[in-house]
Amino acid sequence: MIALNEDAIEQNLIELLKTKGYTYFHGTELERDTFDCVVLEKQFKASLKRLNPDLPESARVEAFRHVMHLGSNDIMTNNEKFHQMLTDGVTVEYLY
Repeated sequence: MIALNEDAIEQNLIELLKTKGYTYFHGTELERDTFDCVVLEKQFKASLKRLNPDLPESARVEAFRHVMHLGSNDIMTNNEKFHQMLTDGVTVEYLY
């Protein structure tokens, strides 16, 4: 019988996500300035460009700024704002 502990649950979830096409990276493999950085900024900026190639750079910079500066010191408020942006998108204004 497999022990049901945090590691077993985590490993099971990792394997499940891998079968769904996700790529797994161990935390030590991630490029970030400090462990306090919860957003992988370099990868996030690259993803904004890949997912929105027709937007001007200024619009992508504004979207990045919206996500990085959620406007509250309350973690629950920030989590809710981030979730809303993740599911509904980020609205930015720009001129061509």
